[in-house]
Amino acid sequence: MENYAQILSERILQLRREKNLTQEALAEQLGLSFQAISKWENSQSCPDIVLLPQLADIFGVTIDSLFGREITVTASDVSPVFEHCDDLPWPDDKTLRGVVAWGHHILWHDKMKRRFSFNTADRKYAWLLRYDPLNVECRCDLHVEGNIHGDARAGVTIKCADVHGDAEAGVSIGCGNISGDAQAGVSIGCLSVGGNASAGVSVHKK
Repeated sequence: MENYAQILSERILQLRREKNLTQEALAEQLGLSFQAISKWENSQSCPDIVLLPQLADIFGVTIDSLFGREITVTASDVSPVFEHCDDLPWPDDKTLRGVVAWGHHILWHDKMKRRFSFNTADRKYAWLLRYDPLNVECRCDLHVEGNIHGDARAGVTIKCADVHGDAEAGVSIGCGNISGDAQAGVSIGCLSVGGNASAGVSVHKK
C-alpha cells in the first residue's frame, strides 16, 4: 500500500522549491506559521484536508498530483499526424486541442463539481507538452514545459512558463508572464499580467 502521507510530504517540499517559495512565503499564503510547513515537509504532520485545494492551486497542480496519482498524457515534439473530421464541436482554426474521451464521447469538465461529466474513477488528467505551442485548448489540466506563443485555455489548470496571449482556466493559472488577459475560476499566480486579471478567489503576483 502506498504511503500517501510520505508522498504528500515529499511533494510539498518539491513543489515549494520548484516555485521558489520559502516556508515563510508558503505559510503566509495559507495563513499558517512556517513551523506548520516545516512539520509537513518533515513528515511530522499532514495538512488539513480543507487546505489541499488551496495547496494545489498555489502549486498549479491537481490534488491527485499532490499524492503522486496524476495520469499524464505526453505529446512529443515530432510532427503530429492529422486525420480530418467534419463533425467536431469546435472551429477549424488551427488551435492545438487536447481532449479526454470515454469511447466516442468527449469528456467535458464540470467547473462546479471539478470533475469530468463521465465517471472516470475520480482520476484527473493532465496534458503535458514538451515544446512551445501556439494556441492551445484542452478540457483537462494543461502543463507546458516552456512558453505558449498564443492563447491558452484549460478546463482545470494551466501550468507553464510565459503565455504570449490570453489565458483562461476553470480552476487556476500558475505561470510566468501573461501578455494578454487572464481569467481563472479560483486563482491566478504569475509574475505579471499585461491585460485584465480576474479570479474567483485570488490574483497573486510573484
